[in-house]
Amino acid sequence: MFTHPRTPEEAAPIEPTRLDASGRKAGATHTDSRVLAIDAGRGFAMLFVGISHIGLYIQDDSAPLAYVLHWLGFFAAPNFLLLSGISCGYQLAVSPSRDTVTRIVDRGLFVLLVGHVLIAGSVMYNVPPGTAFEHIIITDTIGLVLCTTPFVAHLRVRQLLLGGAALFLLTALVGLTWHPTSPPAQLVGGLLLGLDSPIAHDPGLMSPTLAYFALFLAGIGIGRLICQYRSEGREAIIATRLLGVGLGAAAFALFANLVAYHMSEAFSLHLTHERWVNMLVNLSVIRHQRPPTPAYALCYGGIGVALVGLLLFASRQQLSAVVVGPVRAVAVLGRASFVSYVCIQWLIDFTPHGLGFSEALTPALALAYLGLVILVVFGVAWVWDAKRGNRLLTVGLKPGHGRPRSKPTRPASAPRWL
Repeated sequence: MFTHPRTPEEAAPIEPTRLDASGRKAGATHTDSRVLAIDAGRGFAMLFVGISHIGLYIQDDSAPLAYVLHWLGFFAAPNFLLLSGISCGYQLAVSPSRDTVTRIVDRGLFVLLVGHVLIAGSVMYNVPPGTAFEHIIITDTIGLVLCTTPFVAHLRVRQLLLGGAALFLLTALVGLTWHPTSPPAQLVGGLLLGLDSPIAHDPGLMSPTLAYFALFLAGIGIGRLICQYRSEGREAIIATRLLGVGLGAAAFALFANLVAYHMSEAFSLHLTHERWVNMLVNLSVIRHQRPPTPAYALCYGGIGVALVGLLLFASRQQLSAVVVGPVRAVAVLGRASFVSYVCIQWLIDFTPHGLGFSEALTPALALAYLGLVILVVFGVAWVWDAKRGNRLLTVGLKPGHGRPRSKPTRPASAPRWL
């Protein structure tokens, strides 16, 4: 989510900018500016983070509402990684140089090292005492995968998409069939696959790192495709295909989940001892996060891909301000995604407990508080974006003098359905 690297322009004096209907600078080419659809997609992920976290305060008072909010919140985690990859892939396609890779790694190190310190303290009321800074936060994983950019930047679109899918499926199969018993194996399973471990006193100490890395790889491939199609003036084609593929993936996952539910009911009396039945059912459960299942990724990741496609398509239309205005507002959260996430963590996870009014948050008040938090976060993000605050997210790595290696990957190297 925090992958758009700094550019020389970010250090320049701020000047008034005229935007066209797609959110680009007037007169800008297709590939020399940020993409409104990607920024807005990241912004929507931020909104779903808030929805997911506010559910912690109403799960006892209104189980159905908490269930719905938690279900909606599932959108956030896979799309954090997917959209981080899309941003990375787009930047690498625009400028495939060592400078770009260095800036992305620099941002990743900042998110991993400084970001952990800034965010971890906010969860102190939700984890066992004294373990807040041991807690693995989603931003830690994002920072880590950003640091792998030098090793994947040269991969083609087909390799990224198929490699990401294969890695994700492999991690799901291993995670559902492997039951480690020794402490070292349990630690590895927890840190790489997100397996529950008796050696960890808090599930937050575990993370499905490999599955998230697989989503990141797929995102890079999608980002490259978006850049290529836009540079050739075929934005409508990639938008339509992303929308169709995303909705198709989500529909397939929901159908598989429904079939698995009825299959488990029908076979429960006859095949309860068959491990392959349980594994097949678990692979099709869209709410299975540890480890993330293919159905989980297809459903929520598919929705994210479809959303990016829809936003790409909408940005090409002459839409009214009633539609374009909110999209641009959400894109502000996306452009300031790191600071937005930090604010959400502290305002929702920490502040109600720290100020002693967490017990007073009824379902209605919790939703009202969520609305207030979103307004505050938007204000902070707007100022941050206007002041080009992203240039501060650095550990000081200096870009070299690398020249572009090649032109962006052509669509011909990608599967025909894209």
